Amino acid sequence: MEKYPKHLIIISALLALAGVLAVLVFYQFPGGGRSESPERKQAELSTAGGDGEEPQIAEEVDKAVEEELPEKASLVFVGDIMLDRNVYLKARAKGDYGFAFKKAGSIFSGADFPIANLEGPITDNKSVSLEKDRMVFTFSPEYLPVLKKYFSAFSLANNHTLNFGQKGLATSRQYLEESGMEYFGDPSNDEENLSTVIEKNGFKIGLAGYHSLYRDEPEKIVREIEKLRPNCDLVVIFPHWGIEYARKPSKTQANDARKFIDAGADLIIGTHPHVIQTVEVYKGKYVFYSLGNFIFDQYFSKETMEGLAIRLDLIRTGGELKMYYRILPVTISKESQAELAGEERRRETLDWLAANSEVSETVREEIKTGALKGELSVN
Repeated sequence: MEKYPKHLIIISALLALAGVLAVLVFYQFPGGGRSESPERKQAELSTAGGDGEEPQIAEEVDKAVEEELPEKASLVFVGDIMLDRNVYLKARAKGDYGFAFKKAGSIFSGADFPIANLEGPITDNKSVSLEKDRMVFTFSPEYLPVLKKYFSAFSLANNHTLNFGQKGLATSRQYLEESGMEYFGDPSNDEENLSTVIEKNGFKIGLAGYHSLYRDEPEKIVREIEKLRPNCDLVVIFPHWGIEYARKPSKTQANDARKFIDAGADLIIGTHPHVIQTVEVYKGKYVFYSLGNFIFDQYFSKETMEGLAIRLDLIRTGGELKMYYRILPVTISKESQAELAGEERRRETLDWLAANSEVSETVREEIKTGALKGELSVN
């Protein structure tokens, strides 16, 4: 048998070994040419910046959330919910009061506290919005099991919760209490009902609602923040403010936001304009001026048929508090069903938000990825 030189045998063996390693890399690591399921690809895109590369802070929060840590809590904030008029008609036609929420479950996945603005009272009154007054709302008590399924708390500080007077407001509060849901805020900024405190895994989270459309009374919320601040890990203000359909905040919104943060608020979640407004960072705190609609029947424009969900994860390790945000663009169909936006709409929304918000370049790039890192007040 013919003998081969020893050095050729060694080279051949090394080449074979390199081939095996290449195959292993190809099949074991993402992006190495392996065929991926659409579900896996969508999961990557939903947390990355659209290019498949996970942002560093997104990796950090994902790792922390996955760990078995005793002190963590998650909140999801969405915008305006209106359950009368065409939303009510569609629910009745389908024989399902949960119809508008059928595609919304993934928005709240794993959240301890989903929170929204409830744009009207829950009463036993008959709907009049399609008969004589389209701007007077009442929500059927039949919605209560559905709301309980998806939400923990609601702001009642808006211009529709008094549509059936003080009696309608009182009935709303009673129904929410009996169903085990929290509420906060008052349409008249009654200081007895401005806030509530929710608790989870050692965290105390103060929620305060503020209605500024009839009277701008920021001093009431300033006093409420000062009352909440010493006893809460996180203070969130939920103002109902601004100009309908305006894509940027007014000077009054901006001035009030600064007053609230100066007083000790950690986060501001705005509602009412029915469209998404820009984001600001002031003293390290995020101001989401308007989340836009969530469940509504304003089908007349693209802007009124989209919104934002803001997910906030609070994590405490070794005595250190951290907070992480995810910006989740939402679309609303002509069936008034809310769901996470597809990748194209998600990218379009985040790019618009990044381009139009007055923030640093670092924050602008983070907004494009949909992942942000915030700060907590030091008590």
